[in-house]
Amino acid sequence: MTALATPDASSPCDTGADQDVAAAPRADCIADSAGGLTFDVTDTGGEGAAYLLLRRRDAASAAEDVRLPLSPAADGRLRAALPSSVELAEGRWNAYAEVDGAAPRRLAPGVNDLRSLVDRAPSGARGHIAVRIPYATKQGNLSVRSWLRARTRRSAS
Repeated sequence: MTALATPDASSPCDTGADQDVAAAPRADCIADSAGGLTFDVTDTGGEGAAYLLLRRRDAASAAEDVRLPLSPAADGRLRAALPSSVELAEGRWNAYAEVDGAAPRRLAPGVNDLRSLVDRAPSGARGHIAVRIPYATKQGNLSVRSWLRARTRRSAS
């Protein structure tokens, strides 16, 4: 089996171009109407506590990483939830499966169910509108694009 590329805190712009995507764990993503994402991950390839790691490509340090616990779900998969209440800075976030004691492994994209975003009307209750879209990179890895926009008021006509 080919070794997978791993992120390096000194190189936060990892594109994952040199990794074996066929051997990578796969994640299906489901968006909810509140702006959250659920990730269902296939076998992470390790034993111990597992996490979904999101690393912003242009982050200044690994301190900005977002780690979400992966818990057992149906069909022998592991599930992580990124609720809308968790702030995700604007940018492109690479997704990894991380198991205690092992280097993080890039995730391959599975099925992205984004139907709930079609008619979504973000509330803007926090003073901004947040959107998160999972997508496949041109190298075949899973990433999440996050936007934060100031809420605008429309005048009544």
